Amino acid sequence: MVGWRRSRSELPYLAGVALALIGSCAWLVCTYRRLRRATSADSDIMVRLVLFLVAKAVLLALEITMLCGAWSDVSTGWYVALGILLLDLPTVAAAGTMWKQAKRMMAQFQEEAQKKRKERRSEYLDMLPRLSFQEFSEREQENSDENEFTNDRVPDEKDVGSYQHNKCSQDQCIICLADFKPDCTVVRLDCGHVYHEGCISTWLMDEKRDPCPFRCTNFPADLVRADQADQADQDDSVVATSSARAATPSGDVVGRPLERLEV
Repeated sequence: MVGWRRSRSELPYLAGVALALIGSCAWLVCTYRRLRRATSADSDIMVRLVLFLVAKAVLLALEITMLCGAWSDVSTGWYVALGILLLDLPTVAAAGTMWKQAKRMMAQFQEEAQKKRKERRSEYLDMLPRLSFQEFSEREQENSDENEFTNDRVPDEKDVGSYQHNKCSQDQCIICLADFKPDCTVVRLDCGHVYHEGCISTWLMDEKRDPCPFRCTNFPADLVRADQADQADQDDSVVATSSARAATPSGDVVGRPLERLEV
């Protein structure tokens, strides 16, 4: 009679941990299928797996405590609880393995997205006009009438500052702060500023930088949209949506058509 009552008191606990084990297995199967179908970085899977592991750690600690203190002697219920505990351990190992796989996949997706962004920036760089600094200076001299001071008025501070800025941007590379040599190859951005070919190449490959160090121009619209799509694949849905809206340029500010020089 006492054993029958004890078995009845053990049933709710055993049924609870058994249902928790079945639910864990079903959840892991669904998560594994989602992970196999993932075509982009999905940090939501990693977050869920971490929460699952934390919950399982608490549940396993509870099961061990019950095995050590709830039973005064070894009974059938104790063996059943021990069997459920042993069956529950592989779910923790499976979740840990899936988390590592999701982490590797996320790193791979991020690496591929970064490679694509660099390829797009490299294509943009190849489209920019290149010429020797001497040739650039000669062409600038032909169009210098609009930048020179007229003789019928005294130049103000704004004119002087603009003149000095243009002179500096033509005689010196603002990235390396070195003077241009007549035979060196320079790259002209669509905003009009020129830089050493190697300097602007290194500058443009940095994903966090604008195309011009003076921040007076933007990348073409198609390149901006492609970068935003890659960024959205890496971030969480909420963060990606907000960052895409904040970074989306409006109207014609995105980028002007590239102006090619006839070399």
